[in-house]
Amino acid sequence: MTRPIITSLLALLALVGAILLTPRPAAAATGLRVSGTRVVEANGNAFVMRGTSHAHTWYPDRTGSFAGIKSLGANTVRVVLSGGRWSANSASDVANVISLCKQNRLICVLENHDTTGYGEQSGAYPLDQAVTY
Repeated sequence: MTRPIITSLLALLALVGAILLTPRPAAAATGLRVSGTRVVEANGNAFVMRGTSHAHTWYPDRTGSFAGIKSLGANTVRVVLSGGRWSANSASDVANVISLCKQNRLICVLENHDTTGYGEQSGAYPLDQAVTY
C-alpha cells in the first residue's frame, strides 16, 4: 500500500473511533421535573395536581379506591398514614399503597397524620416522632 492510502485508512479509523467513543446527549427527561420555580411535565406544561384524599389508615381494606379515584380523572392521591397514633400502617402496607398508585398511574402524596393537631390536641405526635416513622 502507498503512504496516502495508509494515511487515509488511519484517518478513517480515527474518525470512526471518535464517533463511537463520543458520549451521546442524555435522553430527554421523562415524567416530572423542576424548571425554575415550577414543577413541569415531560412536555414542559405546568403540572397541576388533580385528586383527592384516601384515608388509608382508617380504611386499609378499601384499596379499590385507588382505581376509583383514577377513573374520575385524578393524577394524584393524598394517602393518610399513621405510625401509631391511629391504626399503624406497616412498611409493607405503605409499599403496597405505592404499588397501587403506580398501577393506577397516580402520584402518591404520603401524609403522616400523627402530627396533625400537635400543640393543640393531646396525643398528636411531635414532628421528630413522625420523621422517625
